[in-house]
Amino acid sequence: MSEKMKFIVESQFFAPISVYSGLVQEGTVILLEHCENYQKRSFRNKCLIATANGVQSLIVPLESGKNAQQSIRDVKIANVERWQLRHWQAIRSAYGKSPYFEHYAAVLDPFFAKKYTFLFDMNMEILNNTLKWLKCENKIDFTTEFNADFSNDRGILDMRNRFRKEKDLEGNRRYPQVFEDRFGFTDGLSVLDLLFCMGPSARQYL
Repeated sequence: MSEKMKFIVESQFFAPISVYSGLVQEGTVILLEHCENYQKRSFRNKCLIATANGVQSLIVPLESGKNAQQSIRDVKIANVERWQLRHWQAIRSAYGKSPYFEHYAAVLDPFFAKKYTFLFDMNMEILNNTLKWLKCENKIDFTTEFNADFSNDRGILDMRNRFRKEKDLEGNRRYPQVFEDRFGFTDGLSVLDLLFCMGPSARQYL
C-alpha cells in the first residue's frame, strides 16, 4: 500500500479481523466515516465471537426510533438493558481459557462496566484502544462531509460497507483458535478472537 494511503471505514463495534488487516498497514491514515447515517444489519453495533456452541453475535441494543435516518453520531445506546454484562459473560465463557485472555481482561473489564450514551463515542474508544493493543500508531482522521463515491480519488481505499455479511469476511489466514478442534478454523471473527488467541503476535499476523 502506498505511503499516506487513506483507508476509509465506518464506525464498528470490535470490528472484524479483515478490517484491522487494512487499518494497521504502515503508512496508512485511517479515515473514519463521521458523516453517514446509521445503517442496520452491519458491524456498527455487532461483532462475532467463537463459542463452544459455534459463532455468536454480540449486538449492542439501540434506543428505539428511526436510527437509519439518524447521523451515526446521534445514535444512542439502550442502556436500560444489561447488555454489557451479558456480552462480558459471553466473552469470558468463550475465551476464558484462551492463551491471552488474562492479558487483556484487566483492560476490557472496565470497558464493559462503563455506560456510553452514543454508539459512535463507544466505538471510537474501542478503535483507539484496539490500535494501541496492536501497537499501531497510524493517524485517525474524520470525514468532514458525506461522499458516497471515492472511486476517483486514488489516494483513498474505500472499505465502507465492504464487510456486511459473514461471507464477506472469508479469506483470513489460519491462526490457532480456542474451538478449532471442534469446528475447524472459523473465519470472519471479531478482532477480539485474534487478540485472545495470538496476544502480542496479533500485529505480525495482520
